[in-house]
Parts: sequence; structure tokens; C-alpha cells
Amino acid sequence: MELEAGKATEYAGGYSAYRIEKLSRAAGQGKEWQADRKKIERLEALVRRFAEIAAARPDPAWGKRLRARRSQLEREKEAATGKPSGASRRMSVAFSAAESRADYALLVRGYRKAYGERVLFEDAGFDLLAGERAALIGPNGSGKTSFLRDLVARASGAAENRWDTGEAIRVGPSMVIGYCAQEQELFAGGKTVGEEFLDLGAKSDEAFRLLRRYLFDRSILDTDVAALSGGERNRLQIARAVFLGANFLVLDEPTNHLDIESREALEEGLADFAGTILAVSHDRWFLEKVAERIILVESRGFLAYEGSFGEYWRDAGHRPSGGGAAGRGARGLEGRGKATVKAAGKEAVAGGKEALAIESRITTLEREKEELERASARYSEARDYAAAGKAAAKARSAAAAIERLYEEWERAE
Repeated sequence: MELEAGKATEYAGGYSAYRIEKLSRAAGQGKEWQADRKKIERLEALVRRFAEIAAARPDPAWGKRLRARRSQLEREKEAATGKPSGASRRMSVAFSAAESRADYALLVRGYRKAYGERVLFEDAGFDLLAGERAALIGPNGSGKTSFLRDLVARASGAAENRWDTGEAIRVGPSMVIGYCAQEQELFAGGKTVGEEFLDLGAKSDEAFRLLRRYLFDRSILDTDVAALSGGERNRLQIARAVFLGANFLVLDEPTNHLDIESREALEEGLADFAGTILAVSHDRWFLEKVAERIILVESRGFLAYEGSFGEYWRDAGHRPSGGGAAGRGARGLEGRGKATVKAAGKEAVAGGKEALAIESRITTLEREKEELERASARYSEARDYAAAGKAAAKARSAAAAIERLYEEWERAE
């Protein structure tokens, strides 16, 4: 059920089917709207011509013909197909990373974190090279957010950050941190959005030009941060990271409170980001899109897996459930040890090369389908509804092929 422009519209099928069906409907509606618009324009021209003739001639027949054409015009306007909305307005995320001169973005050695007698980390450590994109995963309460807060505090100067000491967390000297906090504490309230960006060094017009790309209007500058919704605060955090020119993004549940199109815009922006990423998320699709390396929080330490989230999921013995490479319907694997992961990985490899080949074809087709969907949306915005319909039809064919491949993959496994 889609809520848009004050209306609820029902679609059958999953999310991919909904997206393609919506694009197809928009393309068909666009063709009808164009035809109706031309018909109305012809009638309006005819009414104007008849009005001129009726004014110049006292013949009652022309007045009758004018009234008939006006009535016809009103009926056509009432019955006309509405203008298609096309693609919904969405965020435009484009990170411009500051150049990094460091080899390492982050070094963690002998890290310890405890709250009273509860020890979260003990002698823990891992490395993150400049330009790497890693996901930090683990069960709720394992200390992921606490670690990220310590990392950001170290980088901001709230804690000493010297490379010639034995400090547990060391951030590269040329790293500019862009932090998206799960609790959104970067904006505590008491200031307007404009004041927050003024404190960062932005002028009012500069801040607005940035913020309107994140679905804000000018009134946001005078709005108290405390009055913003969770989604608005998250978009504000992303805009802040972009303004700072961050080359090291520390993202703690960045997709929380965001609608699906905003999540997709963020994923696309991160795909083009040239800097370093360390992300915590429960959104498996997001992790598969963004992360190229996995850091698992376990047994009060960090375990590194060199591969994507989908590869890690597979090697841990999990099976996708038809929702993409990240396996949206599968159970979490938090709490598994390194030995368990390796053993499960051997079983997955024993499954044969056929399943891996099918997975590769699925991934390729999913990318093609997404590009076709984006192309259809672009054509709709440009009012080229014939091209939009063709792209939507090709996307529908790709989706059907993906479904068939998933059935083959299940048999191969």
C-alpha cells in the first residue's frame, strides 16, 4: 500500500514488482495525459474561435454552437487523465571527500571499554586502511555504538590523539570525520538549523543550497532542531557530513527513519564516495551495497572478514531468502565464532560452482533492473512516456529472469 499525494494505492507483489508496476502505470498515464491535453488544447482554440465569430455575428446559431463547445470542453477537462507525478522527489547525495595523505584511516590496539563490571571490549584491535569500506556487525548491546563514539571523540580532539603514544584508538592525521549518530546527538536542540550550520562556518544561502538537496525548504533554517523528526535529523546529519568534506564516514544506523527512496539515494551517494567508511547497520541490503569488509564484534574483541557482507553471510552457512545478496529474510549470525565461520565456509564451497555462477548472474541482472528502473523514471520526468514504458517493460523482464534464477539457485544449493 503506497501513501502518496493524499491517496492510498494498492499494488500486488513484492517491492520490486511494486516499483516496476508504478513505473508502467506512470508511463501509461503519461501517454493518456498527453493525448487528453492535446484534445483539450484543440477544443480551447475552437471555443476561442467560436467566441470571436459569435461576438461578430448576431446569429443565435453561433451562440448555440459556442455554448455546446464550452460544455464539451468542460466535460473533457473533468474526464481528462491527471498529469503523472513521475518519480518522487528524492535526496541528492554527493560526497566530496577531502584528500587523504594517510595510509591508515584507523588503528585500534589494546582497546578496552567497560561500564562498571560489564566489560564490552578487552585488548581488542583492528586496522582500517584509507579508502576501505567496512561494516561493524554484532548483537545488540555488544558495544558497537560505544566504540564509534570513542572513535569520534578521539578524532575530534575530545580525547588525546597522538600517534607516538600507546593510545588504543588512533585516527589518521588527515582524516576528516563525517559522523551520523544513531541517537542523533550531533544536534542536541536549543539552536535552529541555520545556527547549527553557521557554527560550522556556513553562510545562510550556502546552507540552504545544500539543505534543499536533502528535501528541506528555506523555512528549515529558522526551525529549532528539537522540533525535527527522526528522518529530518538523519538527513541533516548526512548534509553535515557533506558540508564538512568528510573523507572518513562513521555511520551508525544511517538509514534509520529514512524512506526507501532516501535510503537508495544514500546508497548511490556512498557508491561514488572515494573515502573511508565504517558503518553499523541492521539493514542487510545496505551493508551488501556499501561494505567490502566485515568487522565482527565477538568475545570482547574484533574479528575481521575480508569480503562483502553477502560473502560473509554465505561462508557462515546462511542462505539468502530470495531478497537479494544480503538475504533479507535470513536469521542473524551474531555470536558465531571464527572457527564456526570457517567450517561453515567449507560446506558452502562444497556446494559446487554452479550456485556461485547463478549468484553472479542474479547480481548482474539486479543491477541491470535497477538501472532500467532509474532510466524509466528519468524518461517520465522528461515526458518521454514511450521510452519510459519500454524501460519499465525491460525491467519487468529482468525481474522475471531473476525469479527464475533464484529457483535454479535453490535447486543448485
